[in-house]
Amino acid sequence: MLKIIRKIQQTIETFVSKFSHKKLWYMSILGISAVVMISRRPDALARPQFFAEDGFLWYAQAYNNGMVAPFFEPVAGYFQTLARIGGLLSQAVPLQYAPLVMNGVALCIQLLPILLMLSHRCNNFITSSWAKVVLVVSYLLLFNSQETHLNLTNAQWYLAVSALLVILAAEPHKKAWSWFDTAVVLLSGMSGPFAILLYPVALILYLKEKTERLWWLTTIVSLSAAVQLVAVIFTGRSDSTFVATQKISEVIIGLWVIFHKQVVWGMMSGQVGYEWFTQLHPRAELFTQLISAAVLILLCFVFFKAQLRVKLTLVCAASIFLVSTVFPTILIPTGKTSWQVLENAYGIRYWLLPILAVLGALVWATRRSVTLLIRATAYSILIVMTLFWFKLYRYKQYYQFSPLEDFNFTQQVKSFTEQPSGTEVVIHHPPKPWSMRLVKK
Repeated sequence: MLKIIRKIQQTIETFVSKFSHKKLWYMSILGISAVVMISRRPDALARPQFFAEDGFLWYAQAYNNGMVAPFFEPVAGYFQTLARIGGLLSQAVPLQYAPLVMNGVALCIQLLPILLMLSHRCNNFITSSWAKVVLVVSYLLLFNSQETHLNLTNAQWYLAVSALLVILAAEPHKKAWSWFDTAVVLLSGMSGPFAILLYPVALILYLKEKTERLWWLTTIVSLSAAVQLVAVIFTGRSDSTFVATQKISEVIIGLWVIFHKQVVWGMMSGQVGYEWFTQLHPRAELFTQLISAAVLILLCFVFFKAQLRVKLTLVCAASIFLVSTVFPTILIPTGKTSWQVLENAYGIRYWLLPILAVLGALVWATRRSVTLLIRATAYSILIVMTLFWFKLYRYKQYYQFSPLEDFNFTQQVKSFTEQPSGTEVVIHHPPKPWSMRLVKK
């Protein structure tokens, strides 16, 4: 089996090496990637609507409060510059097309990690074309990522992935890449709390390599982290009292259950695949636990054996996982704990970066220099994930994310445009019971 996989790897390496130096190659891959992303949620373009804060905050505040003031207002404890820019850009078109603009911005941000992974600048830690292809395909076909897919509110998570890749990337040879690096890291730093967790990554790399570029990026990240930390301290809202009252053993078990269901099996099969598989046999759940344990052991192996950039990626993802589970900003029903909610919160934003980090570790562990047992384990897990793709994605309802509920946005816009100036109009949008209030100009 390993010989067959090695032959496939060599074929991919040979094919990619012929075209990877051409700009048309990158444009084609990005175009295909955009089509795949849209095909997984066609309503984002065919029937665009605001999602959650996209309408309630980003559009409504830009429309009602002006173009500048909203940029200085933290939301959920931190500044959201990317979302504010999307809200600002959407003011340039009629209200009917504003959700399409926001979804377009989200699509561009979601494509950025692919551009970076494919670039030669990431060859210093994504060392083969085989690894790049596997990571890009896995990224496009991710299970357990519906909440973050093609909406502006959660695009900051993909921007954080891009910022991490930029910090880890090699020195650029062109000025345009330098400006790109600065823009991505600065925008990410001012779009959520990620700079606080990216700062140690940038600082450690700078202290080791002492390059001017890393000094500059570390400075940007540190300043962004300071700004966001102040915002979190004075305006943040999250409840960690549940974790604080638990025994150490209960915390470990709780973290394990979330890691097992949402990260490992969220990556391998998603909710549908996991529930189907665990119902096949009374001992199927035990088998899934053993697989998750194997993944955890593999992650430990990669952490101790891989180069510094891979280690820092795992540390950053683990930090995001821990902070997200200990300080979640989610609605918690009466009578439930935050971890009871998170245990079954499939597809939410918190799992994106940990899943991508696990995928990266699995791909790294397929290197020929790795011991046969670890390599076979990594290949086995990737093969199981691929088999779940073939089993589930042949059905449209599993390949595509559920479309947003139709709130008849076009009719609501028509009613809004007919109102006299100064009238306050409520426009409802997904998910229930979200809505936005606009004062007609």
